[in-house]
Amino acid sequence: MRILFSNGTQLPFERMTNIFLKMAAMLENAEIYYQAGKGAYDIEVSSSCRDRNKIHVFDFCPEDKYEALLKQSDIVVTHAGMGNVINLLAMQVDFVMFPRLVKYGEHRNNHQLDSAVAIFKKFDIPYFTEENELVEYISNSGNVRKLKNDFSDLIKSNRKLMGDGLNSLIYGESRY
Repeated sequence: MRILFSNGTQLPFERMTNIFLKMAAMLENAEIYYQAGKGAYDIEVSSSCRDRNKIHVFDFCPEDKYEALLKQSDIVVTHAGMGNVINLLAMQVDFVMFPRLVKYGEHRNNHQLDSAVAIFKKFDIPYFTEENELVEYISNSGNVRKLKNDFSDLIKSNRKLMGDGLNSLIYGESRY
């Protein structure tokens, strides 16, 4: 099994790091990757990990390598950043979301939680807000929910519309 954890590029995400470290220690045969963003090289993988050669931590990587990792992974655990979520849907990659939350000081508001709820309602993509729930889900990885439909055409055809809508919201209608 290959698992990719994707933290995003802006902020450290301690709860995601905790889950990555737990999974690295628990899953004997898994190859686990962690795109940890800033501070990636400060993460120490415990000696309790059974095969440290199957554990990979990096800050960022070129887009082509990152997309290859996404496609090769059995499951992707991502923060609920829209860039990642939209790409995962367009690429038809199985994933779950783990949004950053205000109550843990991970972001300035709960927009990632709001996004995760909306994506769950529209596309039936699971999201988790607590570490133990996500650890249990990954541990029972035979139950990983597969994408039911191909959303790639929908995402690709509406990408400009989404961007225009966000710009309109940010800059006001008069810009368009």
